Amino acid sequence: MYSLSNSSQDPPGEDALARAYEQYRQELRRFFERNARDRQTVDDLMQAMYLRLVRRAIGEQVQDPQRYLFRVAWNLLHTTNRRQQEERTRTVSCHTAEFDAHADRGNALWLEDNASTALFQEEMNRALRELPVACQVAMLRQYRDNRTYKEIAEELGVTPHAVKKYIVRALNHFRMHFNEMRRPEDTEAEAR
Repeated sequence: MYSLSNSSQDPPGEDALARAYEQYRQELRRFFERNARDRQTVDDLMQAMYLRLVRRAIGEQVQDPQRYLFRVAWNLLHTTNRRQQEERTRTVSCHTAEFDAHADRGNALWLEDNASTALFQEEMNRALRELPVACQVAMLRQYRDNRTYKEIAEELGVTPHAVKKYIVRALNHFRMHFNEMRRPEDTEAEAR
């Protein structure tokens, strides 16, 4: 798959860490599979683990590579599980009809010549700018450019599951943004 050591001139600690990663990669995968709240995040966790090892400080000495690997894995897992739990508590339900109405209004975003959509376009752009860059790119590639999750994942350098999470996060953000903009009279009329 990937190699952590870039050259034969790597410091001895780095070479030991690369060998340990290769040796324990399957065990790390099983650790993530057993302990992740969402089994679909295992590939994301393995990718994050690899990136963390590649990006770690060059001068950092590792005395026990196995212990270091599993400490990094535990920290990643803990952070991911906590973030997923927080996201689950923030999710707001959405009815299909409401979602379709937002989608129909959103299609007008890309029409430059329709003067009546200028305000809506401004609000869509404002809501889009409030998102992280990865979510912005995923949304635009999916809905404007009609790209697949796999194509977007290749462009962003992440897994297709991560792209799906970006899009779900963005859609949730748009729904909450436009629900806040609704007038009180509209919500009272719908309640009747």
